[in-house]
Amino acid sequence: KKPEILHSLIPIAKQITKTQSNNPVLMDFLDKVENYLRREAFIEPGSKILVAVSGGVDSVVLMDALALLSSKIRTVIYVAHFNHKLRGLSADNDEVLVKNMAKEYNLQFYSGSGNVKQYSAKNSLSIEHAARNLRYNFFERTARNLGVDIVSTAHTEDDLVETFFINLFRGSGLTGLSSMPSKRKFVKNVSLVRPFLQFNKKQLYEYAKIRKLKWNEDETNSLLNYTRNKIRHDLIPKLVNEYNPSLIDTINRTAHLIQGA
Repeated sequence: KKPEILHSLIPIAKQITKTQSNNPVLMDFLDKVENYLRREAFIEPGSKILVAVSGGVDSVVLMDALALLSSKIRTVIYVAHFNHKLRGLSADNDEVLVKNMAKEYNLQFYSGSGNVKQYSAKNSLSIEHAARNLRYNFFERTARNLGVDIVSTAHTEDDLVETFFINLFRGSGLTGLSSMPSKRKFVKNVSLVRPFLQFNKKQLYEYAKIRKLKWNEDETNSLLNYTRNKIRHDLIPKLVNEYNPSLIDTINRTAHLIQGA
């Protein structure tokens, strides 16, 4: 059964076309996201959702999917973007892209920025860790100011596996090895949800292609001077090719078992 998509809040230019509504891949994707929101995240009618959008394909797909489903599940969507100021003009272009997209969807847009390098040096943190802290601090402040119930990020099962290895190497124990829960408490009265942990990156690209979405590729994602990038581009492909072709599924199952324990 196809999910019913209501378009009352979305401009005509962003609505699903007749051809798209007959695409089983697209409609199955939206059906799975809706089922997660209703049955796992227990999102209630009237909920306010702050969507973290970087401008990359994952978060652009998340914004599109949640906007399409917002009328049906009776939610209000807000868009939040944090500019890390690490990539000069590219970072500013990401902010402009997300701001313009939010406008195209008739969604309210909120942005923040921070000096990641300064914060990193001051607190003796890696650039990755510093960026995450500043980003999540911004999401927390924005969530409180807007009185939202949910903050949603676009982490995929690929991200979960990368985080599993990062935490394994840090010796972070069972909590770290449970990697990313699909829902957790964020701050008081606010939950963090990850609807895309059931999908891999390839599926998100496929969705974006079907929906003809625009996004920016972060050029730093290919640099091997960040731990996560080394794991993504070097370690995981090597393990998949030489040891276990089903590694992604295996680690996902393992993380879920540890979460359950």
